[in-house]
Amino acid sequence: MAFTGIESFTAIGIQSFFWALAPGGLPLGPNGVIANGASAGMSKLDLIKSFDVTEPDTETVYPTGNNGASGGFQLEPNTLPTAALVTGARNQTFAAKSNGIKIAASGSRNLLGLIPLCNTYGQQVFLMNSPAKSIEIATMGQRGFVVNAVMNVTNNSKGFTTMTERAVREWSNNLNLDRSSVTPWGEPFDVDVHGSSAFVGVEFTHPYQVHIKTVRGNGVIDELALDEQLAVASADNIWVWDEDGNELDYTTDFTGDVATNKVSFEAVLVSTKAYFVAYGFLGNC
Repeated sequence: MAFTGIESFTAIGIQSFFWALAPGGLPLGPNGVIANGASAGMSKLDLIKSFDVTEPDTETVYPTGNNGASGGFQLEPNTLPTAALVTGARNQTFAAKSNGIKIAASGSRNLLGLIPLCNTYGQQVFLMNSPAKSIEIATMGQRGFVVNAVMNVTNNSKGFTTMTERAVREWSNNLNLDRSSVTPWGEPFDVDVHGSSAFVGVEFTHPYQVHIKTVRGNGVIDELALDEQLAVASADNIWVWDEDGNELDYTTDFTGDVATNKVSFEAVLVSTKAYFVAYGFLGNC
């Protein structure tokens, strides 16, 4: 596959944005619970206008004396990042799950309360795919995607928007970002490998957009139907980890099939254990 291992690139906007509730830091679908033998993919959020992270600055402290300063110390920020997410479409399920409230069936209406007495913010994972181009000499102009994820998000999804004559409404979300000890697909961070044992987010390049689907074993099932169309069946395009931080091997433990759009496991999945399947998919365009 082209566009692998690219480190210098340009990118534009967000092509696709996925979210899931993630109690414990790993995606468990829109409800945050997956029963034995069941599966759930990260849900798509449409019409993303912007995702803007505010990273706190470091602080430099200088020892002073004798009318001067010497040997400054650069200190870590004493706050964590915040972010703002703006969408051009309303998604009531995303809003309700973010704020810990419910959509009520009221006759033929889906009734969602706005600004509740109490919010119960659920931990979430976000996964974003942006179109990108390489600017490296050897791969100049190659196209693919830069994939970003944030693994420990709480979100206040706002219901009221500015309503202006002849202007499309936009919905805003205020986010708090915290660190996680694992990637969205369950790979643990390691100081020797990654340079730190926890991060707020991750970034990598890939030839295709990436989606994650979670399946929980029941001692019977041995395959998983994917939500998006698998682009290529290969070890470079499908990677699987279990909830214990163990990576499964392509060919030995599982394989993919583009025609059936499934991942097949060589053995039945262990009962109660969650498996996180990340894969590159073909978009609609």
